[in-house]
Amino acid sequence: MASYPNGRTSSPFTESYEFYSSDFARLSIMSDALRDKVDANYDDILDALEDLHEIPNILREGILFTGGAVAILLQAAARGVLEEKSTLTNGAGRPNAISEQLYHNLYTTVIYLHGLTFGTRSQRKQVLDRTHSQDQSNEGAKVHGQYPLDPKLRLWVTATLYATATEVYQRVFEKLDLQRAERVYYEFSLMAVGLNLSKDSWPQSRKAFWDYWDEHIELLDVDPQALPIVDGLEKLRDLPGWLRVSKPFIRNITPEMLPPHVREQYGFQSTSTSRFKYKLYMNGAKAIYPALPSSIRCLPKKRAMKELEDMLQKK
Repeated sequence: MASYPNGRTSSPFTESYEFYSSDFARLSIMSDALRDKVDANYDDILDALEDLHEIPNILREGILFTGGAVAILLQAAARGVLEEKSTLTNGAGRPNAISEQLYHNLYTTVIYLHGLTFGTRSQRKQVLDRTHSQDQSNEGAKVHGQYPLDPKLRLWVTATLYATATEVYQRVFEKLDLQRAERVYYEFSLMAVGLNLSKDSWPQSRKAFWDYWDEHIELLDVDPQALPIVDGLEKLRDLPGWLRVSKPFIRNITPEMLPPHVREQYGFQSTSTSRFKYKLYMNGAKAIYPALPSSIRCLPKKRAMKELEDMLQKK
């Protein structure tokens, strides 16, 4: 088993750059000064969000959304998520209803992340009001109310977004060097606070994050009730056009991005054919996607910001 420069052995539960590759050092140099800036005080958060450098360059890329199926399946595999989603749906826990709930929860959270990253100070303040509010009386708050009420589950959901987004970005664009990776993690930590995670609950460094990640990946155990969610995601109808077009890509990369034991529990098999398709689609994306005009690559970002504006207008 390969070892990291920090003495940590590579994880047997994943197979990617950040998830678990032996050539990516998970070291942390985040200073105490940076950690102290991550505070739940609105003014501190808003001031810090004015100084984002790396996250905007990553989050603007629409291809990150293609990792959403991986994030959803990892969320559904966490203990307690299925029970909570069943109580929030009107479908008495029907797989399709839960799949829709998980998708809309993820998409709404991504919209909020876009608002915190690309919005005006006023829009960012309104997002913070919604994510930190206990009042579920308006439609926007109700949508975010689908986010796990349990802080530990909320932490896991946010962790899956960070892990899948950085993974897809590095596969399609470039592997982040240590300095950039540290900056990206710090800036995403601001996003986590914006999503109503305390700075004490969100891992304080990248090393702490990946220790937390590996521990929870090992504990994932797919409930038999979650198995139909795979089919439920395939049947989702309320999808943006660009995401519907991306379904073949998503279908072929998702199984190989899942941890092996989770992949098998969902009924996927890693075969020479599936691995070939994964590499084919990923290498194709790496060759073609970065060369596309930014106006095309950023279409999902524009849609997300439009939906944010519409959401914020509903008081």
